[in-house]
Amino acid sequence: MLQPLRHGLFKWYWIGQTLSAVGDGIFFATLSILILQRRDNPADLGLVLGAQSLAFAVSVLAGGVVADRFKRSNVMAAADLIRLVAVAGFMLLPIQAHLGLLVLCGVLMGGGQALFAPAQRALIPALVPNEVIQSANALITTSSRTAGIVGPAIGGVVVTALSVEWAFAIDLATFAVSVVTLLVVSRNLGSDTRSRPSASFMDETLAGLRVVWQHRWVLVIIAQGAFQVLLVHAPLVVLLPIYLSAHGSLSQLGYAYSAQAVGAVAGGVAANKIRVKEPGTAALLALLTAAAPILSMLSGSALWVLLVAMGVAGIGGSVFGVIWTTAIQKAIPSEALARVASLDYLGQLGLDPVGLAATPFAVRRFGLEPVLVASGIGLVVTTILPFAVKGVRRFEDPRADPEDAVDSARERRS
Repeated sequence: MLQPLRHGLFKWYWIGQTLSAVGDGIFFATLSILILQRRDNPADLGLVLGAQSLAFAVSVLAGGVVADRFKRSNVMAAADLIRLVAVAGFMLLPIQAHLGLLVLCGVLMGGGQALFAPAQRALIPALVPNEVIQSANALITTSSRTAGIVGPAIGGVVVTALSVEWAFAIDLATFAVSVVTLLVVSRNLGSDTRSRPSASFMDETLAGLRVVWQHRWVLVIIAQGAFQVLLVHAPLVVLLPIYLSAHGSLSQLGYAYSAQAVGAVAGGVAANKIRVKEPGTAALLALLTAAAPILSMLSGSALWVLLVAMGVAGIGGSVFGVIWTTAIQKAIPSEALARVASLDYLGQLGLDPVGLAATPFAVRRFGLEPVLVASGIGLVVTTILPFAVKGVRRFEDPRADPEDAVDSARERRS
């Protein structure tokens, strides 16, 4: 998994992005403490985070177009500067500043992330040879998941020992390091995109849709992911605390998420070793690990069993993510890769708010167990159905059937 670090530009990239991921964890913990403790209004936190999420969803398609038009390392550096301004805003605004200003900072964070994410996924193939792309993705997944554990802990310690302002300052420093490393990459990397086109943003977006349509297995997996988020992953975010609260263990929610994060780190390591003829089959079957926490809650298992189940689900999620990301990086032409990545992000996020909002109503109407059963059924159905589409098993465009080729030759001769 460390092979990609032999390539100098990737090493610079990885150092900057790993530190930046730690900063992201610090930011989330610090922002939560800032708003919940100082403003004493949980609704404010929801509005700021909601604005950030909405800005990402609204802007991510445009982010894909931009990343396919301009040098991706420069786009990422610009996105980090936007987010740096947003963090500075949170740090410098007085605590009783108008809520609209905090929401504006949240919008800047989400917009910056929407510009950054498609470019990030599309840049990797330009930094490492084709044969180590999967190892690079596995390393990135492992380091980012580890940072997701370490970052919030650092944020909590810094806020307690020093102040919220110091925690934000550390996050600003990580963004600055990220910008510097990306500029080093940009300076030493040739062009990683086509020459700037003259088409409009809408035309470019539609062109990205046409690329996805040409690779039907990509379209199917994006759609599969959207419905699985709606039916399984978004509901589990709500069902887990409801279950723990019903069993008097809500205080253990943090341990459950930590177990999932540790599993995700292990999954990133495991994904590096997976070399199979049908990577699509391996990736989709890995998604079935989400059944572990569902079954654990349905059976009323001991807390430690639920924690293990969350870890198992984390492993499966990382395995799928690494294999899927590697597949589209290899299959999609470089000049369209960021737009396809942005469509994938939109598929992941588009139905997430619906699932989050609908789950509490479903639990009140039908009860916890029926909703868990429905999520389990949704998991199986959305995982199995894609296998009916050619190309999904191998995560590549289906090869022409030799018999069909013979028939076509006979028709031409006749």
